[in-house]
Amino acid sequence: MTSEENTKTVVVENQSTTDYKFDADITQLMNLIINSVYSDKEIFLRELISNSSDALDKVRYASITDQEVLKEQSELEIKIKADPEQNTIIIEDTGIGMSKEELVDNLGTIARSGTKQFLKTLGAQDDYSLIGQFGVGFYSVFLVCDKVEVRTKQSSGSEYIWTSVSGTGFSITDISDENQELKRGTRITIHLKEEQKEYLDEFRVKAVVEKHSQFVNYPISLLCTKQERKEVPLEDGEEVEEQEQEQEQEQEQNETDEPVIEDVKEEDKPKTKTITETRQEWDLLNATKPLWTRNKSDITDEQYNEFYKAITHDWNDCSNHLHFSVEGNTSFKSILYLPRHKGMELYTPNTAVSKIKLYVRRVFVLEQCEELMPEYLHFVSGVVDSEDLDLNISREILQKSNTLHKIRKILVKKVIKMMTDLSKDEEKWDKFYSEFHKNIKWGINDDGGNSKYLIELLQWHESQGTEKPTTLKKYVENMKDDQKHIYYITAENEDQALRSPFLEKLNKKGYSCLLLCDAIDEYVTQSLTEYDGKKLINVTKGNLDFDLTEEEKKTQEKQKETYDSLCNKVKECLGSRVEKVIVSQRVVDSPCIISTGEEGWSANMARIMKAQALRDTHVNNFHRSKKIFELNPNSKTIKLLKEKADNLNDTNQTAFTNIVNLLFDTCQIVSGFSVEEPEQYSTKVYNLINLGLGDYDEDDDEVEVENEDKNDEVDLEKEVEEITLDMEDNMESVD
Repeated sequence: MTSEENTKTVVVENQSTTDYKFDADITQLMNLIINSVYSDKEIFLRELISNSSDALDKVRYASITDQEVLKEQSELEIKIKADPEQNTIIIEDTGIGMSKEELVDNLGTIARSGTKQFLKTLGAQDDYSLIGQFGVGFYSVFLVCDKVEVRTKQSSGSEYIWTSVSGTGFSITDISDENQELKRGTRITIHLKEEQKEYLDEFRVKAVVEKHSQFVNYPISLLCTKQERKEVPLEDGEEVEEQEQEQEQEQEQNETDEPVIEDVKEEDKPKTKTITETRQEWDLLNATKPLWTRNKSDITDEQYNEFYKAITHDWNDCSNHLHFSVEGNTSFKSILYLPRHKGMELYTPNTAVSKIKLYVRRVFVLEQCEELMPEYLHFVSGVVDSEDLDLNISREILQKSNTLHKIRKILVKKVIKMMTDLSKDEEKWDKFYSEFHKNIKWGINDDGGNSKYLIELLQWHESQGTEKPTTLKKYVENMKDDQKHIYYITAENEDQALRSPFLEKLNKKGYSCLLLCDAIDEYVTQSLTEYDGKKLINVTKGNLDFDLTEEEKKTQEKQKETYDSLCNKVKECLGSRVEKVIVSQRVVDSPCIISTGEEGWSANMARIMKAQALRDTHVNNFHRSKKIFELNPNSKTIKLLKEKADNLNDTNQTAFTNIVNLLFDTCQIVSGFSVEEPEQYSTKVYNLINLGLGDYDEDDDEVEVENEDKNDEVDLEKEVEEITLDMEDNMESVD
């Protein structure tokens, strides 16, 4: 970086100063580092404190073999002082210090890391955890200043001042013995730019240090100005002035002749006044020690909760925590927390951010590390402190590395373990699950590798179970001996699910059905198709696959033959509105039901997708439900409808078609679908109401019945009335 022709030495009063110039290409690199590498100017303070921490580590390592290095200065500390008058901020440490050669090599060569060279010299890089890696951290100082001075001294060496202005070059001055100010260490004086005076404010400095460097191993102190009000005795002159004021008050009182109540004064008590005294003292900025570096057995639950509240600003204690460390190819320490309640932003797009704070060797790196936790676990908070995580030269942006991927996998497994442990405490788990059950269900689809563990945490209510929800494991344990599958129903709410006619056959057999009433359950069941070797069957879709006796099989075949003609005629009336019409085996009391095929959406899923604001109509058409109209051969309504179908002719075909469409539209509502043409449906219902009230005008019907004699009309009215009453009776029995 430097050459002989780029240096010049000047001797003044027994002090020699050598000037150095950066090469042209290095100057461009300097500008790139200052303007592009760092995204936030406050980072300069973190970088300089990290360098000071490394210098203190070095002198501590050196003292292991040579105690003399600590003789002149035994305290290992970092001090920060802001001087508004000089527009400077000073950072001083009692570390190892630098020689003249090291100043040239480490500060005069960009991207040269003195820490890295130190570790190579020790020959034991894996045994020490120093912060510095790339050596460009020092140059972040030019984010806030145009001039910087570095005064440094080793325990047995001379003192030097390294000075650089605007990053164009630097000079090194040898300090004579009588002018030396340091016993050992380094003092960095930063001459701030006019627009960066905010860093002269002690509260701003405190905030930056507490955010980025509060867990550095060595004490960091800031010189703060304190103001205190105190009582001091009055001086002689001040006492006279007070007496004169009292005389004036007495004179004014005499003029008004009004009585005055005065406090009795103790004559022996000296007269005092209140003054504001200003003083300066050092405030320790990193009194809180990193909890994750301590032994778990030495930490109480109260301390864990205090740390949780400090990093999350939550007012409640956590639900559960886990403190662990990982050694091996990937080494890190961590504390993870499960909260008691979800935040308002948890399900809001672009606001469900990670709450994991990332540290590297106890130095804060990222507030919200998205790569460390999947989206469905963003409610988990905590810290991760890595020893070997790859960083870029600014330490602000993580490199995409296998190490980060390994840490993520471990963290997810630890979180699932925490939830599994919490589920053993029924009271705590019920509160936690009520808050975060959607996240667990979200993970079933989002995290295939861990879905088998998350499935064990799922809970739903049962149609024939207790008031408390049950897990799939308990459901399987309580299944009847002749039950082959796990049955479930999706609906908008549990009351609607329990009243559904789809449960009639299950209830008759004594089979319990899981009630899936979260919208996200529809997505869960797309991935969760089997558990413990048993198939999960949606009772509103496909075949229920019951084991039938020989007698039941014969009855089913006979009903199919008997009602095959009716099914065909009903299909002709409904046309493309249904895929097929069949004899139902899933209902007991209801006259009919509308199911869907195993492929495509259920009625509940169709309702959910229809409510999507940004839905794709083409996708909706592709996945839309293929409706299957199932008729109950044991229902009086269907028996009457069969009689009408068997006597169909040209004169009553229209009436039969109207009845079938009315029956189908009514069945759609009961089955969870929406009526496609509500205006026409309402007209038919109003006509039925008028008919029941004894006032029927055939002109109100959309389809006029022509060439129909009066006797046929009376018979049709009676049949419609009977069908209507029978439908009402069936609906009451379902309720």
